[in-house]
Amino acid sequence: MNRLRQVNWKKEIKLFFLAFVQLFTGVVKVNQKLIRKQFFSQVFWYIALYIVLTQSYSALYMAGYVDNNSFIVTVLYILQLLLYVILVKRLADAGMTFIFSIIIVIAGVFCAYIVPILTNGSLFVFNNVFMKLIWILTFMSTNRMTTTSHNPLMLFMFNERTPNMQISEPKQEGKITFKQSIKDAYKYCLTPSGYTTRSGFWKYVLYASIASSLVIAIVILALLRFAGNLLMLFYIMIYMNFLYILLMMIITAPFTIPAIGLVIRRLRDVGLNNKAITLVLVINYILFYAMLFSMPIFILGIHNMYVIAIIAIGSIWSIIYIVLLCLTSNCLVAKNKDKSFFFRVK
Repeated sequence: MNRLRQVNWKKEIKLFFLAFVQLFTGVVKVNQKLIRKQFFSQVFWYIALYIVLTQSYSALYMAGYVDNNSFIVTVLYILQLLLYVILVKRLADAGMTFIFSIIIVIAGVFCAYIVPILTNGSLFVFNNVFMKLIWILTFMSTNRMTTTSHNPLMLFMFNERTPNMQISEPKQEGKITFKQSIKDAYKYCLTPSGYTTRSGFWKYVLYASIASSLVIAIVILALLRFAGNLLMLFYIMIYMNFLYILLMMIITAPFTIPAIGLVIRRLRDVGLNNKAITLVLVINYILFYAMLFSMPIFILGIHNMYVIAIIAIGSIWSIIYIVLLCLTSNCLVAKNKDKSFFFRVK
């Protein structure tokens, strides 16, 4: 409450409406960077404009007043271009070089629009993953992705971190209280650097499990009231599987998003290096979605060998993953560089 009182609301509201103007005028300011607050204010105005224009276009098209070559369609394409411009500026503020930011955004556009056409939609999951990664990067604070390396490739991708840059990163040590573990999880929500102890990690997991279970229970009770009985609710969950999963992802986002950075910091604390952590997260992502879409098929009685294999592999990996998260700090740290392919060097 004290923080809310300290906010200069008049100034914040003025900046919020100024973001609408900057969404358009910022195109000519090529070297300008966008902090998180400015970026998400402009994203809000982009979404608002996009919804108004698409709904207007749909209504006019149905009435026969416009066609596919309408002026509104051109404006929508320009608006899409503005989104990519502010994405480049936000990534540059987070620590990427402007050239690499442009390359990343162009690659994202290619994966989102060109790859599905070339592959008849077979790589839809890949382009979704790539765009999600770009949006996750936009949550990072200023200079978060800067590098201390002198490698030419790293300096091509990321700006060099200078001594005067103030960048906070979590480093838990000793006994962590329940309150501190929750505070750290939200404060460093999407901060991949730093370390999280076993105690700090599992205390947050306990909190997130209880809180998300309560939220899910409330939503399921609301759905049950809408469905009328348990059998109808079961059929809704099975036959509207995608929408049900999407709903669950949205309502649990306040608990799962902080867990992204938390898991990365916990695995680093155990002793894994960035290559191993990336491998673990990729396997998690693939098996999670594979099991998510295989379980309803298995429940319906379709027990083919592929479904059974996915569930079996996913179950074994889950055990390995939990064991990794339960290990003590520096448990897997390598003592010399010869054995450090997947492990941090002490």
